[in-house]
Amino acid sequence: MVVYSFLLAFVGLVLVYIEFFLPGGLLAAMGALCMLAGFGLLGTFGPGYMMASIYLFVCLVLAALVCVYAIKRIKMTAKKDSFYLSKDQQGYVASSLDPALIGTHGVVVSDLKPSGHVEILGKVYQAVSQRGYILKEKNIKVIGTQLAYLIVIPSEE
Repeated sequence: MVVYSFLLAFVGLVLVYIEFFLPGGLLAAMGALCMLAGFGLLGTFGPGYMMASIYLFVCLVLAALVCVYAIKRIKMTAKKDSFYLSKDQQGYVASSLDPALIGTHGVVVSDLKPSGHVEILGKVYQAVSQRGYILKEKNIKVIGTQLAYLIVIPSEE
């Protein structure tokens, strides 16, 4: 049982290390469970709880060292001692709409309750009605933009 306990500790430490590169929390939780299972095996079927307590302390120290090592590996791939990945976001632009669309007219493609889709100049956009529900195929007028949405009102045209 001692061999199985140390095998579980090794598997647990590997899972904790992999967690740093495949985030989600599941692998770290499985690694911790493996180490705790080894503790239980040693305490129940092994030399006793004194040895199991030493095992648990060693596992915690090794887990901390694995975490430090993984963080250093991540930092080596980053630039300028940053914890973030080296891929920059140059050229990234947040979603926005052309303000020239304000004042244009279009047709509702899907019911606006209060949001849906409208067609303006042959192109479909996401829209929010400022005045509540607007039925499909009704005419609308763009009165503003907000992030990736057009703000529209019913049109009399």
